[in-house]
Amino acid sequence: MSDTHQGDPAVDHSRADMAGTVRITVTDEHGVDSDAPEQVYRVAEEALSIVAEGRDATLVVVAHDLTTQEAADILGVSRPHLIKMLDAGEIAHYKVGTHRRVDVGDVIAYRRNRDALRRKALDGLAAESQDLGMY
Repeated sequence: MSDTHQGDPAVDHSRADMAGTVRITVTDEHGVDSDAPEQVYRVAEEALSIVAEGRDATLVVVAHDLTTQEAADILGVSRPHLIKMLDAGEIAHYKVGTHRRVDVGDVIAYRRNRDALRRKALDGLAAESQDLGMY
């Protein structure tokens, strides 16, 4: 692994210890080292697993509901298209005054379902093209 942040006081890269486990150390502005919290390990493990499968990983803060623009960005669609999806009932939403808000869990669930359907369709097309001798 290349050390692209060498000399960065805020980051001390992961190191494997003698038992083969990974240790992530964070250095604060005063030079004090501390181990990263357990949540950091879980996020890192999940992200590395996704990347190892050749997929993209996105980190989303789940402590709040999303604006329509934030939801559209996560789904990779335009905001007007997302509004159509919301109005069609594809994703649940609520309004704060005149502004729509979307639960981040609903957006992530929709994206996972959409991606699974896409993968299934692509697998079907690949199998069909192999059967026809085109692939």
